[in-house]
Order: sequence, then C-alpha cells, then structure tokens
Amino acid sequence: MSDSLSVFFNLALNITAAGSIITKSTALYFVVRYTPKKMRHFSHFILDEMGWNFAGNLLYTVAHPVPMMPATCYRMDGFLGRMLPGENAGVIVMTLIILTAVNCAIGIFLSFQFRYMSIAFGYRLAKIKYRWGYLYCAVIHLALSLPGIYFIPRSAITVSEYPDKSLILQPQRMFCFEPHGSKIMSTLGWMFGIFFLTIFLLILFTILSYRHLRLNVLFIESETATFHRALLSSLIILSSIPVLFGCVPLLVAVFAFGMPSLKYAREIVVFCILFALNHGTIYGVTTLLIFKAYRLQIRILVVKIVSVIIGVRNQQQLSKLLSYCRGAAVASSS
Repeated sequence: MSDSLSVFFNLALNITAAGSIITKSTALYFVVRYTPKKMRHFSHFILDEMGWNFAGNLLYTVAHPVPMMPATCYRMDGFLGRMLPGENAGVIVMTLIILTAVNCAIGIFLSFQFRYMSIAFGYRLAKIKYRWGYLYCAVIHLALSLPGIYFIPRSAITVSEYPDKSLILQPQRMFCFEPHGSKIMSTLGWMFGIFFLTIFLLILFTILSYRHLRLNVLFIESETATFHRALLSSLIILSSIPVLFGCVPLLVAVFAFGMPSLKYAREIVVFCILFALNHGTIYGVTTLLIFKAYRLQIRILVVKIVSVIIGVRNQQQLSKLLSYCRGAAVASSS
C-alpha cells in the first residue's frame, strides 16, 4: 500500500521521464550532428554533462527509488524493483544513480576549468595533444567517483539490521542505510563536498575568465575576444541550470537525508530530487536555443515537418526557405 506522497512522486517521475528522455535525446542528436567545427571540443563538455544526466534519469525511471523518511531507507517502486526486489540490487542501483549525479557535477566544473585555461593559457594549451586533455578529465571523473564507490555500499545495512524497526512499515523492495555513524556521514560528506566544490569552482573560474578577458583584450584579436566572451556567456547560462536546479537542490537533499527526523524531511528530499531530475529537460532545451547553429537546424527541421503536415503547394518557395536556413547555418559555423 502506497501513501499519497509516494503516489505523487511516482506519477511525477513518469511525467519527468517522458519529457526528459525525448528532450535530451533530441538535444544529444543535435549537439553530435550539428556542432560547428570551432565549437567541437567545447561541445564535448556539453555531451559529458548531458550524458551523465541522461543516464541518471534513465536509472531513476526504471527503478523509482522512493525516499521513506524518517527511516533512512528507499523503496524501489519501478520496473527494476519488481524484477530485482533484493536489497543488494537496490543499493547497487542507488550507488549508480548517485555516481551519475556526482559525475554530472564534475563535468560542470571541468567545462569551466578548460574554458578558463583556454582564455588564460591558450597558447600553451594549443601545444598539448587533445588526448591528454581527455585523459585528464577521465582521471578526475574516476578519482572523485572512487570514494563514493567505497563509501555508499559500506553505509548500507539490511532492513532487518535497521535500529528502529517501528519505522519500517513495508519491508518489501526496501533497502536502507545507517541512520547515523561514521559510514553514512562519510557518504553524505563526500556528496555534499562534490556539489559544494562544483558551485565554488564555477564561480571562481567564471571570475578568473572574465578577468583574463579584460586583461588580454588589447593583446588578442577582436574576433577571438568576442568568440571567447560569447562562449563564456553561453557556458554560464548552461551551467547555471544544473547548478540552480541540480547541485543546490541536491545539497539540500543530502542535508535533509542526513537529518531524517527533521520535520518534512521526506517532502524536502522528494521535491529536491524532482528538481534535480527535471533540470536536464531545461538544460537540453536551453542548449538547442542558446547556440545559433542548433537554432537554425531546428528551424530547418520544423519547416520540413510543417511542409509535410500541411502539404507543400509551392515547392520553389519551400526550397528558397530551406536554402536560406542552410546558408545561415553555414555562416554561423564559419
């Protein structure tokens, strides 16, 4: 038997999944297919962040782990919960979900770090082979993920071991974590630290990047300075979405989960999770709208779809319109 909050949460997850999967699949396709050459390496950071978020949404969609505070437990109400009702499966799924959220945050501050380095040390960076940059990002992702891989399973306990049995009303498909102690505090501290570090580094690298742009404006070409400034502004807009709708809500959720006896702790965690899961939809739409190359390709696609739906009588007019859109797209990428 499910309570009203669980029913609402599961319904909201289904609605979120529908919009998120469609939006992010579309955004991923346009970023991969239509990114201009001069933005190619920058787009890899967008794909990194978007890919981790997409994976996290898919996992949450098929698992539906519902927080069960005041017990520090979750119940898997989704497809995976019915297929794999064991407690170990729940812990593994939750570990993977947390890792996708953490790596999404890591992708954010890596994108800002490299944008700052390209502005401040562009000449030196140009001499380094791209594969070393990719290797560096992979090492950072792995190094910051390893503590979670170690801490999260160690902080899990079986339902039968939970100290306060009166809080466990429905043990089916549930998995629990220690309500207190060094193990759960290590897990929550690691998560809180990653999300807080992301916000701090984002602000730091943004300030440093604008500072170097002002200092270097007399020494670099006007076109290069304009490109860096436009790209940095776009990056700030894109990254403010996962920070405001992802990192900040998850910081609050981590704090509330660490204090399960807090009044409305469960409601706080539920709504923070929903905020975090929905930020990917906003992020995908913003990505397609903020860059001219993607906007023009969407315009071409819309023109084609509308022409099919309403029937095109003037083929010459449609061809001119498509040629104009393609010409504008080429101009934006040159």
